[in-house]
Amino acid sequence: MLSYFFRVGINLLDGNFLTSCFLPVFPVFPYYRKQRKSHSLSGCVQRKALMIFGIVAFTFLSGQISQKTVDQEIDSASEFSHPDISTAKRYSILAKAYPHAEKIGYRNAQLKISVMLMKDAIVMNDFKKADQWGLIAEKHALDLMNFERLTQIQEYRSYIDMSLGLHTESLNEAKKAIFYAKKIPKADMSHYHLSLIFQSIAAYQELKKKPSDSINHYLQQSLQEILSVKNNSPDVTAERKDNQLISIYMNIGSYYTFNAVPPKMDLAEEYFLKVLQYENTTAFKINKLQIYNSVARFYQKKGNQPKAIAYAEKVLQLERRSNAPTERQQALAVLKDAYEKSPPKQMHYLKLYVQLTDSLNAAQKSGIDTSVNRISKQEKKEFTDIFNMTLWLSVISLIAVTIILLVLWRRNTLKMKRNYESAIHHLKANQGLAGSTAINAEHIEGEEISKNKTSEIALSTVQSVIESLEKFESSQEFLKAEITLSYLAGYCSTNNRYLAEILKSYKGKSFSRYVNGLRISYLMSLLYHDPKYREYKISYLAEVCGFSSREVFSVVFKKETGMTASFYIEQLKNELKP
Repeated sequence: MLSYFFRVGINLLDGNFLTSCFLPVFPVFPYYRKQRKSHSLSGCVQRKALMIFGIVAFTFLSGQISQKTVDQEIDSASEFSHPDISTAKRYSILAKAYPHAEKIGYRNAQLKISVMLMKDAIVMNDFKKADQWGLIAEKHALDLMNFERLTQIQEYRSYIDMSLGLHTESLNEAKKAIFYAKKIPKADMSHYHLSLIFQSIAAYQELKKKPSDSINHYLQQSLQEILSVKNNSPDVTAERKDNQLISIYMNIGSYYTFNAVPPKMDLAEEYFLKVLQYENTTAFKINKLQIYNSVARFYQKKGNQPKAIAYAEKVLQLERRSNAPTERQQALAVLKDAYEKSPPKQMHYLKLYVQLTDSLNAAQKSGIDTSVNRISKQEKKEFTDIFNMTLWLSVISLIAVTIILLVLWRRNTLKMKRNYESAIHHLKANQGLAGSTAINAEHIEGEEISKNKTSEIALSTVQSVIESLEKFESSQEFLKAEITLSYLAGYCSTNNRYLAEILKSYKGKSFSRYVNGLRISYLMSLLYHDPKYREYKISYLAEVCGFSSREVFSVVFKKETGMTASFYIEQLKNELKP
C-alpha cells in the first residue's frame, strides 16, 4: 500500500522542499492535483520577453558577458510561473544562459544552472537530457567540492531510476546520496537531506515487498535526521523542517495503520496527533484538507467513528471555501461509512457521495470536448500573441545584431588597415628579408625591453649569444619547422636557461615569440617583394616560413601583426599591382 503513498515527486528533490515535499508521500492521501486556472499570458509574456530582450541586447552592446548578466538570466528564468509553460520556458532560458556562464568561467553559476536544468528535464520526463545535465553538474560539483549539490544530483538520479522501474539502481543512487549528504559541511542541511533520502529508501523497501520492519527502520532513521535539525537553523527554515516532520509523522502513522502486522493503532494515533500539533504552522494550513481527510480515514480504520466524523466534517467546511471536489469526495466517503449505525444520515451522505462521484465522472467524460475547445482557443490566442511578440523581437534583434556586426566589422577593418600601413612602413625602412623582429610598433606598444644585465651571466657570454642570434636571424635558420630552444641554445653555444633569460632581457620575448616573430617578419617581407607568393595558398605560406599547420600560422600572424594573413595579402594585391 505504501508504494502508492510513497511517490516522491520531483518537487521533493527541489531546493525549496515546501508543501510539495510531503503531499505525494502521505499514506492516506489520494493523489491530489489542484485544478489549474486559465490565465491570460499575452501581457506577462510581453513584459518578460521585453525583459529578456533587454538582457540580450545589453550583452550585445556591451560586448561582454558579466556574472551579473548571467545572474539576471537565471532570475529571468524563474519569472515564468504559469503552470503550462514554466518548465519548458525556464529550461530554454537556462540552456542559453549556461554557455554564457561557461564563457566567463563562472563555475558556481554553471553548477547551479546545470542542476536546475537536470531538474527541469526530469519534470518534462526527458530523462536522457536529465542524465546529460547530471553528468555536467556532477563534474562542476566535484571540482567545487559542493557536497550539497552532489547530494541533490544523486537524489535526482535515484528518482529517475525509481520512475523507470529500476528499483535496485535507484537504491544504489540513494546510497551515493547518503555518502555525499554526510559530507555536507552544514550539519543541519546534512540532516535534512539524509531525512529525505531515508524516506525515499523506505518507499523502495515497500515497492520491493521487503519485510515491514525494514520500512519502519528507514522511516525512523528519516525521523531522527529531521529531528537533528536545530530549531531556528540558518540553513533549514522552520517551514522546511515542519513540512518534513509532518510528512514523516504521517508516513509512520500510516505504516502502523496499514503495513504493520498486526496493525498498531495506538502507536499510529500518537504520530497522527503529532501532526495535529502543527495546526498553526504554514506547512499545515496550506494542506489542511488533505491532513484532515487522512486523520478521518485513520479514525475510521480504528473504529472511532465520532472522531472520523468530526474531521470529515472539517474537510467539508473548509472545502466550501477552496473548491476541492476530490477532497470533498473523500470526506463524504468517510461520512457515509462512519454513519453505519444511523441509516438516515448514512443515506444522506451516500446520496451526496454518489451525486458528486457521478458529477466528477460526467465532468471528466463529457467535459473533455468543451475543455479541449476552450483550451485550444486559449492556446491559439496565446500562441498568436507569443508568435507576434517573438517575430517582433526577432526582427529587432536581427537589425540590432546586424548593426553591431557591421560596426564591429568596420572597426576591425580600420584597425587592420592601420596595422597594415604600420607594417609597410616598417618593411620600407628594413629592406632585407629578415630584419628586425619588431614588426608592428603599435601592436607591441607598452612592452619594455629590459637591458639590465643579470649578475649570473657574464657580459662576454651575453655578447657572444647576441652575436650568434644576429647570425641566426640573417641565416634564416628560423625557417626550420623542427627548431627548438635546445637547438638554438646549441647554435649560440650556451644553455637553455641563459638563452631564455637573454631573449627576455634583450629581445623582450620568449623563445617561441622570438622565433615566430622572425618567421612572420620574413614572410611579410617575402610577400611584399615577390608578387608570386601572393597567389599561393595560406597553408603553403605557413609551410614556407616553418609553421607546422595553417591554423597555428593564422593565430600567430594575427597576434604578431594585428591583422589576418589574407587581409595583408589582399591589401598588397590592391596597392602593389604589377
